[in-house]
Amino acid sequence: LMVGTAQPARDSAVPDARYALALEKAKEGQLQEAIELVQELLHDEPEYLGAYYQLGQWLEQAQQPERAKEIYTAGVALARDKKQMKAARELQQALDLLED
Repeated sequence: LMVGTAQPARDSAVPDARYALALEKAKEGQLQEAIELVQELLHDEPEYLGAYYQLGQWLEQAQQPERAKEIYTAGVALARDKKQMKAARELQQALDLLED
């Protein structure tokens, strides 16, 4: 417990709940809030592979293609490190589409 901070300490054991909240915000049309939630999640949990593709998509929708490319590139590298080839291919395809 962190005493004296305005923000409650986040339980790093619940990245799925944090990701679900971001998805909910996006469904409600709160795209910028969803982006910020997932960026915070990936800051705390950089190995949370599932979030890279979704964050990239949202950044594209938010007209931030350069940032989306960075996220896809980082996701491809992580997926390859983790031997998650399907995820690596999906992220690479998204990156290739952006670079066309």
